Amino acid sequence: MKKSIFIIMAMGMLIGQVDYESQIQTIFNDNCTSCHQYGSNNGLNLTTYSGVMNGGTSGASVVAGDHANSLLWQKVNSGAMPQGSQNLSSEQINVISQWIDEGALETPAVDVTGLFFSEYAEGSSSHKYLEIYNGTGGDIDLANYAIVRYNNGSTTTENL
Repeated sequence: MKKSIFIIMAMGMLIGQVDYESQIQTIFNDNCTSCHQYGSNNGLNLTTYSGVMNGGTSGASVVAGDHANSLLWQKVNSGAMPQGSQNLSSEQINVISQWIDEGALETPAVDVTGLFFSEYAEGSSSHKYLEIYNGTGGDIDLANYAIVRYNNGSTTTENL
């Protein structure tokens, strides 16, 4: 039997899969924090999630949902950073890009193992709907999950 949840959404939805602590912070720890700790280089602290998100003297380092306009991604993608060492691998740059595009979340929003997502607008409605299909054959408790909506640089979170 198909199990679905329909949620009315005014804007798009993003679900994170990259784990900041185990995937992003380790890249920074291995390559960047010798220069970017406690705001010592251009005010940017890459030792913590909040430091990354607060940015530095050049402004915000991350534009959640938009890697191309994120200064952090621009610097690592161009090879300008990290300085004095080898450039990041394409795999590391891609995971940073994916993390930013998924909303630059500190923790992944949903473990999608066995779940399938589709988003659609119905008729002339300005609302979008999210369908979550459970293909596992068992129950999945979504009580601790939320949907994060991005709209012109602002975010709203709605618990399921």
